[in-house]
Amino acid sequence: MSPSSAPDVRQIFEAHGDFVWRALARSGVRDADLRDATQEVFLVVSRKVSEREGTSSLSTWLYGIAIKVAANYRRKAHRKREELTDEVPDPVEGEVHGDPEQALANEQARVRLAQILDELPVDQRVVFMMFELEEMTCPAIAEALGIPLGTVYTRLRSGRAMFEEKAGRAAEEGS
Repeated sequence: MSPSSAPDVRQIFEAHGDFVWRALARSGVRDADLRDATQEVFLVVSRKVSEREGTSSLSTWLYGIAIKVAANYRRKAHRKREELTDEVPDPVEGEVHGDPEQALANEQARVRLAQILDELPVDQRVVFMMFELEEMTCPAIAEALGIPLGTVYTRLRSGRAMFEEKAGRAAEEGS
């Protein structure tokens, strides 16, 4: 793709920013860190957009970057240190207040989900997440990814089967 035909990063952000945000959130990035992780994705986009070959759809390309950023985030998360301040932090949307056990259980479930999704092959994971989490139709996924509709159905069926197997194993290990 030539630099003159490369889409502007601002246009990409405006069209796909919500998609990237959701992909990061569903890949285990904490709510409090989503803004930074989204910014990191679009920093990568700004560096790589002129090199993009266009062999996959823009959504697929962005999803791949978001998954890598989320994986890096999860690897670094255990080393992250909190800064002490005199300011009271604003509540994070969706955060459970008053029940620390429930908040911990929710965070552990989110991490388990992200780990299971990470274990799916990327082609199956993309289709599975677009269908199950983004609630896109199979024809819309086929169009967005530039693949045949039958391929979407095959990847979705395989992804579901693998997800159910891995989730069942995780549930057995947790009990």
